[in-house]
Amino acid sequence: MKWTSEKSQELRQLWEAGMSYSQIAEIMGEGLSRQAIGGQCLRLGLRRPANFSCSPRIRSEREVKEISQTAYGEEGGLSLDDLRATSCRFPTLSEDTLLSPQIFCGADKKAGSSYCEKHYSITYTKHSAYRKAKRARQKSSITARAA
Repeated sequence: MKWTSEKSQELRQLWEAGMSYSQIAEIMGEGLSRQAIGGQCLRLGLRRPANFSCSPRIRSEREVKEISQTAYGEEGGLSLDDLRATSCRFPTLSEDTLLSPQIFCGADKKAGSSYCEKHYSITYTKHSAYRKAKRARQKSSITARAA
């Protein structure tokens, strides 16, 4: 994409509104990546103060409930001393976590991972979806260049 003065002005306005690179890329569309936005911000001389923090992702109540039900508050588990080489190392939380030693899931872990199937899917879902989307974008750009 060629950066026109209108696009640069729109970028500047979104930047000044406190949006992150990802949020700006999503709003501006046109296949822009987070990295493309970051590069253009650097070229325009837009810098964030050292203590700046973008607003965190707000999860829906449903997402929070699903995560807390599947990942935390589980009964049982193993202490660090009781973990075996084949045990899931996903930490569990309980109401008295601060007063008791850390407890881990302890189920049999998935091959090549530190987590069982259930906790692996919680931990790596978004990242693997990101990788699949990235590969698809790369494949389509290579196909477009070849044509």
